[in-house]
Order: sequence, then C-alpha cells, then structure tokens
Amino acid sequence: MRFSLALFLAFLLSVPAGIIAQDEKTPTPEEKKEKLEQAAIAFLRETYSDVGNMRSLENRISFTAELAALLWYKDQRGGAAMFGAAVNDFKQLLAVYDGQINSMAPPDDDDDLYAGIPFLGEPTDRSRIERKFNTALGVRQQIAMSIAEHEPELAYNFFYDSVSLITNPKFREDIETSNEQYEQQLLSRIATSDAKRAAELAKRSLGKGVTSTHIRILRKLHSKDPEAAPAFGNELLNRLKSTSSEELQVPVVRSLLSLGDSTATPGKDGKSATPIYSVGKLVELGDILARAILEIEVTEDSDLPDLTLVEKYAPSRAVQIKARYAASGPKNSTRKVAVTGMPPPPPPKPMPISATGTGIGSSEPSSPAELRREARTKEMTEMMAEVETLGDGELPKEERERIIAKAREILGRTKSKSQKIGGLATLAGSVAKIGDKRLAAEIMLEAERLVERNPKNYMDLMNSFAFAAGQAVVDPDKAFPIFSDLIVRSNELISAVVTIAEFVDVNEEVIAEGEFQVGAFGGQMIQGFIRGAGVADSATKILIDADFEKTKALTNRFDRAELRILSKVMLLRTILGKEVSQDELLEEMLGPDFEMPDDKTK
Repeated sequence: MRFSLALFLAFLLSVPAGIIAQDEKTPTPEEKKEKLEQAAIAFLRETYSDVGNMRSLENRISFTAELAALLWYKDQRGGAAMFGAAVNDFKQLLAVYDGQINSMAPPDDDDDLYAGIPFLGEPTDRSRIERKFNTALGVRQQIAMSIAEHEPELAYNFFYDSVSLITNPKFREDIETSNEQYEQQLLSRIATSDAKRAAELAKRSLGKGVTSTHIRILRKLHSKDPEAAPAFGNELLNRLKSTSSEELQVPVVRSLLSLGDSTATPGKDGKSATPIYSVGKLVELGDILARAILEIEVTEDSDLPDLTLVEKYAPSRAVQIKARYAASGPKNSTRKVAVTGMPPPPPPKPMPISATGTGIGSSEPSSPAELRREARTKEMTEMMAEVETLGDGELPKEERERIIAKAREILGRTKSKSQKIGGLATLAGSVAKIGDKRLAAEIMLEAERLVERNPKNYMDLMNSFAFAAGQAVVDPDKAFPIFSDLIVRSNELISAVVTIAEFVDVNEEVIAEGEFQVGAFGGQMIQGFIRGAGVADSATKILIDADFEKTKALTNRFDRAELRILSKVMLLRTILGKEVSQDELLEEMLGPDFEMPDDKTK
C-alpha cells in the first residue's frame, strides 16, 4: 500500500511538471521585443526618478524632455505629461531669470569689463544671470527638438510662445536672435509630414529673408502637392525682389532658380508636374541671381562663378559679369575670350599619380611619404569594405577564406596600433557572423595582445573600447567585464577633467552646481550625440540582446550623475527610439542648411 501511495504521489507531482514543460516554449521575436520594451519602460521610469535628484534644474529639464520623447513611442499620454512637466519647469526658470535681471540696477561701465572673457573673466551678479539665461536658451532648444520628434508643429508653437514670457529687453533680443536656426530646423521637420502647413508657417519667417530651409520646404511641397507649390514659390520670389542686392545670398538664389528650372523641364517620360515658376518669373530670378553675383567683390584671385543659369535666363547679365571678372587681373585674362562670345579654353586635365611623385589634379609634387600614406589608406578602405561583405553569408567558402586571409595579411603589416586593433575587431565580428566562432576568438586574441592592460593615455583607452566593442560581437559574456573595467578607469579620467574644468570655468559656462551643463549646448547637439552613439552602436544592441540586466548595470558604473543618466538615455534610445537614417542624423547634427550631396562619398 505504501509503495502504491508513493507511486501515486510521484505521479501527481510529475503531472504539473510535465504540463509546465509542454507549455514552456521559445519566445517568438515579437514576444522577446515586447518583453524588452516593457523592461525598458520600467527602466525609463527609474531613470526619470534619477533625473529628479540632479542638482541643476537645467539638466533636469533637458533629460526630462529626452525621456518624454522616448516614452511617447509606447505611452503617448505619459510622454505628453512628462513633456508638460518639463515645459512648466522651463517657464518657471525663465520667469525667475527675467525677474532677477529686471530687479538689478542698470549696468554701469565696469559691469562687463572682465565678465565677458570666456573662462577667465571675473563674474558679476549680472553676468551670472545672463550666463544662466543663455544656458536656458539651449534647454529651450532641447525641449523643442524633443517635442518635434512627435509633434513638430506643437514644438514650433512652444518655441514661439516661450518668447512671450520674457520682458527684459536684452533677454528678449537674445532669445529672438537665437530663434532663426532652430526655427528653420523645426519648419523642415514639419515639412516632412505636412509640407503645406510648413509653407504656411514659413511665411512668418520670411521677414528675415529667404533661406535654404524655405527652398527645401518648397521642394517638398512640390513633390507632395504640385498645385500648391507655385503660390509659396511666388512668396519667395516677391521677398527676393524686395531684398536689396547687398543682402541677397547667392547660394540661396541659385538654389531657388535651379529648383524652378528643374520643375519647368519635362521628365524622362515627357511629362512634367505643375511648374513652380513660369518662364517670365524664371527670367526675373535669373536677373536677381545676376545682381547678387555682381555685388561680390572681385579681385585678381577671384574665380568666375557658375553662370549656367544666368546665361540661360539673363544672358546679357552673364556677359556683364564675365566682363567684370575678365578685367579683374592676370588670373582672369583668359576669360576675355569668353566675353566676345567664343567658348573659353577647356580646363586643364588632372594629372594622375606617377612615379615622379605628381599628385592627382595638382602640379605640385607629393612626397613619397604622402603617396605611401594614400596607398595604405586606399588599401585599408578597400579591405574593410570586403570584410563587411562577409556578414552577408552569401559568399562561397573559398571567397570568404580569401578575404579573411588578405585582411589578416594587411593588418599584420599595419604599423598603426589603433588601425590594427579596430581592423581586427571588425574582422572578428564579421567572422563571428558567418558562424566561425573559433576563428573569431583567435583573431580577438591577436587584438587583445595589442591592448594596454593599464591604459596610460587617451589613445590607449580608445583602443581598449574598440577591442571591447569587437568582443561584444564575438562573445558578449566576455565583453561585459571588459566594459565594466573600462568605465571604472574612465571615471578617474573624467574626474580629473571635471576638476580642471571647474578650476578654470569661473563663469560656470560648462560646470555649474557641480554638474556638467548638458542643456547648455542645445537640443540639436545633444540629440545628435545620443542618436549617433546610441542607435548606431551595434555593440550596444548585441549587449542588450545578450543580457539587458547586465547592460543596465554597466550604466550605473559611472560615478557622475550626468554620465550615468546620459548612458541610460542612450541605452533607452537604442530600444525605444525609431531608426534614424544617416541623412537624418547628419541633418540633426549639422543643422537645417545641411543637404546630402548626390555623391555621398563627398
């Protein structure tokens, strides 16, 4: 009986285990992603609590705005509430500074005698308030750019509404002066989703002149709503016609004329969308461009500008410009032929590299060292491009082996330690992706022998981080302790840098209240840095996939609160943020006037 009872109990105990074993299954990619995002949201709220403990209100506002943008992707209501908190704190901040400056006596001649010298001047109460206000302008940009990630028009309205909070004449002038670049950036963002609305808002800024952003909006408007583009195009033309010749910007006028010319020409299919300008208005634009060129000071070293569009729409003006440049001196004397209607002589052909050391397109000989450096750079670039193809997994075995052998041979004779470590780490990562973990580990061991175990300088530390990033791809478990150790070492360096910065930064332009002022640099720089370092870092993604908890723990290894929170925001952006293209990232960092050339290698 006892034996039967024991068997019965064993059976009962085994049933739930069997059921659980049957229910357990490998989660799908969608389930893993959802679980990771839920963990990231919890981590975001923890980070938000950390932000609340920062001493600098400017930093608290800046980081809150960035976290709000990330929360918005998964919880729009929560993100909007977080934005509301950041905006309210910012309004209070502006009101405090505005009230403080208004309560001071008018400045006397000695107030700014020393205060204006960066890092070395002796600060006054007035200069401290003005410095804090300038920092607040950077915070304002951070808030606007974060809101614009989701609601560009709401960000645009915030950017303008915040001006009304300022009553001090100097502060109001400063805030209006700082508007232009970010206004153009926000208008460009709005145009991406609603070009027609962007065109309506852009009319507001035409009083300051036509900019490249207005033309970008016109281009987007024409591609999305060709029938609406001519009206906005006429607004730009009328503004240019009322602008004095001295104030005209040649690149802007040329860009507008080029856009109008391109839309007036039928496409390859013989059809053409509604042109932005009639031929008569293109002639007007051609004359405006010529007037702008004629305002350029000409010396004997001046090069003749591109007159292709001027010759097409204002030929008499083109003759006038050529005559002016031809008379400017010996360098332009050959252009006198062109004024008579005869074609100018062809440009000299670039000279190829030869054994005599002649540089490409240059009559000046290159040194042998420069030629060797160019050859090595070309060899390394071509080799790394081949290594990148390994990860595709589509090459035959013989081709993969050839690429690996060639890469190891080139890296073996490379004298630059940084290039060698970075190249070996990249090669090992590509080899690991095709499944050869043994060879990848062997290559990483070769790189490890070159890494300084106790980094003595900045270059040693960067080499160590490059090695750690490669190890993350090959073996994430080994990468975690390496990164942890490097962060601890970085803390010592960062502490020394901050100590020196505080010592010389008497005006508290960079370090205030014991914290590095993140918001002082504005939203464009901070968002560009966070996106560039967070989203584009494949090593970060691999570490997250391997063990999110361990990756989170790495962020807490930083001693300084600003860096801890910055690293956490970068981590969260990798999980919650949207993918950003190279063009978008460059525009984010370089501003609204940036345009990717057709040949991206330029």
